[in-house]
Amino acid sequence: MITEPKLILADEPTGALDPITSREVLELFKKLHKERDVAFLLVTHNREVASFCERSLELREGRFIAQHGTDVDIGDLSESRELIIDDSGTVTLPPDVLLSLGGPGRFEMSDIKRDILHLDRVSDEKIEVSQSRQFVLSSTCPACKFDYGESEDQQCPECGSSRPMVPA
Repeated sequence: MITEPKLILADEPTGALDPITSREVLELFKKLHKERDVAFLLVTHNREVASFCERSLELREGRFIAQHGTDVDIGDLSESRELIIDDSGTVTLPPDVLLSLGGPGRFEMSDIKRDILHLDRVSDEKIEVSQSRQFVLSSTCPACKFDYGESEDQQCPECGSSRPMVPA
């Protein structure tokens, strides 16, 4: 910080840190951004770290598949959307495509031809998809079920576990 940078590039800045220290680093980044107008370019696999950003781009096999944040225009990604199916057969859908399908669920493939899949929802039961990128401290300890109440503790007073962040 001695050179007063205007841009900091950070590759997995919290990757080797425990959750509490990770949040402290992100708070430091937030303070630098607000008080010294420092911009950050972060690379992360962590959803909590990604939620810290004003804008995030999601990559899969070197291609942009989605972006999140304020004033996001899906058209900025490309004129057509690509889905990538990995070697195990796993398909990752961008959040906006998943919402267009009506959310996650079970689908039956009634018609399969090369490069064409016809999907029919098996059940009316849908899993809600959260558009929220905000994370908050968990209200209960996942290890011992301690209820934190209004506390902002980062560590469980009962069992000592780190308090996780969960989508708001």
